[in-house]
Amino acid sequence: MKFGDKLILLRKKNGLSQEELASKLNVSRQSVSKWESNNTYPETDKIIQICNLFDCRMDDLINDKVNDIEQIDRKSKNNLAIVFDSFLEFVIKTINMFSSMKFTSILKCVVELGILILILFVCGLIISSVCINVIMDLVGFLSRDFYYSIYNIVQAIIEIVLICFSGIIVVHVFKIRYLDFYDKALNDENTNFNKQDLVEENSAKSNKSEKENNKVQFNTNKEPKIIIRDKHTTFAFLTTLSKIIVGIFKAFVAVVSCCFVGTLVSIVALLVVSVFLSKYSILFVGADIGLIGIGIINVIILICLTYFIVNKKIDFKKCFFAILSSLVAVGLGIGLGAIGITEFSFKDDIDGIKGNNVSKELEKDVVSNLVIDVHDMEGYTIRIDNSMSDDIIKVVGINHEKFFKKINSWSSTDYGMRIYSFHNSSYLEFNEFINVLNNDLENKIFRSYYSPDGKIEIVCNEKIAKKLIDNAKKIYLVDYEKTDYGYKVNSYEQKIYLDYSCEMEYDARNGEYSYDDNCVCTKEVRMAPNGELIDFDCKYKDE
Repeated sequence: MKFGDKLILLRKKNGLSQEELASKLNVSRQSVSKWESNNTYPETDKIIQICNLFDCRMDDLINDKVNDIEQIDRKSKNNLAIVFDSFLEFVIKTINMFSSMKFTSILKCVVELGILILILFVCGLIISSVCINVIMDLVGFLSRDFYYSIYNIVQAIIEIVLICFSGIIVVHVFKIRYLDFYDKALNDENTNFNKQDLVEENSAKSNKSEKENNKVQFNTNKEPKIIIRDKHTTFAFLTTLSKIIVGIFKAFVAVVSCCFVGTLVSIVALLVVSVFLSKYSILFVGADIGLIGIGIINVIILICLTYFIVNKKIDFKKCFFAILSSLVAVGLGIGLGAIGITEFSFKDDIDGIKGNNVSKELEKDVVSNLVIDVHDMEGYTIRIDNSMSDDIIKVVGINHEKFFKKINSWSSTDYGMRIYSFHNSSYLEFNEFINVLNNDLENKIFRSYYSPDGKIEIVCNEKIAKKLIDNAKKIYLVDYEKTDYGYKVNSYEQKIYLDYSCEMEYDARNGEYSYDDNCVCTKEVRMAPNGELIDFDCKYKDE
């Protein structure tokens, strides 16, 4: 901005006419007019007088690179004061503008901004949904509670960013569309502010060849209290909000960058494993090349995100060719992998995997009140072996027995019955898995090494088998059936329902229940397909 233009703005901002300014500087009005038209420059002593008069720096006044006249007289203020003053200017100018506008113009402004807000709201919903789904897919491996905590945090951050970003867009559009024109209209030397309406020239390009001039009418019964005439004024509080949004977005980008760092570590780990396995087949050679390509793409994306965070220029041309080369490497790796995979056969069984069967004997003193339970119970079998004595019960793992390594058990007491729970863990030790995998790769075999947890089989004589079922019936509704080898217990269902507000105890061994003298208990027995349902209702007498 040239010296003359800045002098005009400073003079009008301070409410001085050319005659008044000339009087203060002891020069003629024609001299001031020539300065403002950039035909001549004042002498050095006059420039110093102008700087003292308007409280500005000489360098800001005569340096054509300084365009924002509002910043010239803000040098001595701190950032917070600048933001606050800018916000007040924005509010006051908006009030003055609306007070000077006709009702139809105000209605037009409100409708336009309303449509803009609606469009931004719809776009925000779409962007928010897409971003949340993409980000949460990356952390889908987390536990349920931690997953939803991350989900709520990510959702809140994205919504705050979108709201702030939309607010800045609306304010900037409002400023450019109305406030800047308001400044221009008030700054027009040829407009009569006392008698005539202000005319807004709003240029709009149509098909890059046609132009229209729309007029916005202002009611001029009273003049605005504050007139900011610089058409290119940038409000400091908008700049601050923009910086806050950029900072939040950069923090979000930093989080995404951390995800790419984790992905890069995973790629490197897979590459090391793939290189080790390359001796077995060209399949893994192709995997090496493909992983290198994917790793390079990951690194490029990570570098671009880092450059964005630190405000460093990105060479998109080099990035494009690097990514293109990496994609070629990925394609080559896929091709080699497709060739190598034809060498392998696929098996669903676990033949050839050596393991050991496991069994467990229960203590001899638990048979009388013992109830067998199975973790995540899907039923268990009782195999009859009448050669066994009455005080021995054997627990055996069945189904894919080559994998069985351990039977976990724990006991508890419920309604006087001792409940034993069992969980048949099914897995291979790490060393065994490596040996099996190495053997399969040498023989060009792929198979699933997963085996679900095994089932439980109880081995005992006929007498103990019936005793176990009778014990279970005392506290459960038991669904079972007789088989050729013994019994098949399908499921347990709740049998005893307690509804009480005072202390009571039920002993399933003899069917008796006891309670406090201040209690009154009633027992109701109802029939169900698999037995009797027992309802207890106990309350204090004074209830």
